[in-house]
Formats: sequence, C-alpha cells, structure tokens
Amino acid sequence: MPGDGVLERVVLIPVAIRLDCVRNFEGSRCRLDGDHGDTNTTSSRPRLAINDTPNEHQSKSERFAASHTTSRQAMSRPILAVDVDGVISLFGHDEQGDRPTVRLELVDGVMHCISLAAGDQLRRLSEHFELVWATGWEKRANKHLPELLGIPKLPHISFGAAARFGSAHWKLGPLDAYGPGRAIAWIDDSFDERCHAWARERSAPTMLVPVDPRRGLEEAQTEALAAWAGALEREARNDS
Repeated sequence: MPGDGVLERVVLIPVAIRLDCVRNFEGSRCRLDGDHGDTNTTSSRPRLAINDTPNEHQSKSERFAASHTTSRQAMSRPILAVDVDGVISLFGHDEQGDRPTVRLELVDGVMHCISLAAGDQLRRLSEHFELVWATGWEKRANKHLPELLGIPKLPHISFGAAARFGSAHWKLGPLDAYGPGRAIAWIDDSFDERCHAWARERSAPTMLVPVDPRRGLEEAQTEALAAWAGALEREARNDS
C-alpha cells in the first residue's frame, strides 16, 4: 500500500456528479460538487497528459494500438476492466434522441445504443492503463465494438456461466485471477456491497468507477481514472 495516506487504495466516484476534481493525490483533498453549482475546490483540477499532435497518417485505432502494447512497460501499468452494458451500450436509448455521440446498432438481434464518446475516452485511458473487457459480452465485445469505437481488439476476461444481470459480484473471482497482485480500476454500472468489500480487501491499489447506465463513461470518470493512474506512476517512481 502507498504510505503516508497520499494515495487511497479504493476510490469510489458517485454517479451523479460534476467532477471539479476527484483528488489531487499530492496530499490535499478536492471537492466533488453536485448540481448545486458550487465549483469551489481546495486544490487544482487534475490534468491529463495527452499527446495532441498524433501522426496524421495513422487511424484512431492505429494510434490506440501504438500506446496499448503488451510489452513489459504495459504490464507495469494498472489494469482497466471495462464493462459494456451501461458503460458503452447505454440504457434508455429511446430517450437519447439524435445525440451525435451515440449510434443505434443491432447486435445479435438486439438493438443497442452505443456511446461513441466512450471510444474517445478509452483511447485516452489507454495511455495510462492496460485495457481489458470485463463484460458478459466476453469475446463478442471484440466482434462488435472495436470498429464502432475506433479501438483495436482487447483481451477479455472469461466468466463462464457466472453472468448475472443487475449485479457485478460474479466478476470478482475472474478479475482476481486475471490480475493477481496488480493495481486494477474497474468501470461498471452494477456494483454491489460485495464489490466494495472486495475492493477494500485487495492488497493492490483498486478503484471502482460507477457510471450512470443512461450516460455511460464520461469525462468526469475519465479524468478521475487518469489522475489515479498518474498518482500510481509517481509513487512507483518515488519508490524506485
């Protein structure tokens, strides 16, 4: 565990928030503000380190793949376990209207409202994390989503017959088996108390990131994840 209370092992992000900053990670606490318009913070907002000048001849997925490598460097990064339903495939698609950031897509005979914005967020997060599908879709995620989201195929965790709709605790054993002893962040819309207990009890840094299933992965969660990964990286440098 990180020392001196600088980095918390478990970070829980409320669903209905506007993120002014989650935590500075350098020692001072920031505020999570609701919809009441209070934007005061006690420290500066975390910033992402993103290359804004990509090779113009590379596609989005090629640029993603260049950063999402299986090298030793990638293995030293935290794992980001990504659910699909409620994170990328949004609920209540009848209410989404003509938003340019979503697309209705027929998947195995079922209509899904796919968040195209989630693809942008995942490409950014690939600079900080090793991404893996953690979804009941399993290998079907790679069949249907990479082209829509502009990302390459990702490794996926197999859950067998354990999948249960409306909860996420059935993912815990396979998640532990996939990344024993490694830092893990997990994006899902169905965390329950068993997931929170698992996160608290893990010896490695662990971050649970709940999302509103009608909105999926958004900027607030992306900034929080990048800040958390950056804090782990800084602490690893200080310890080396």
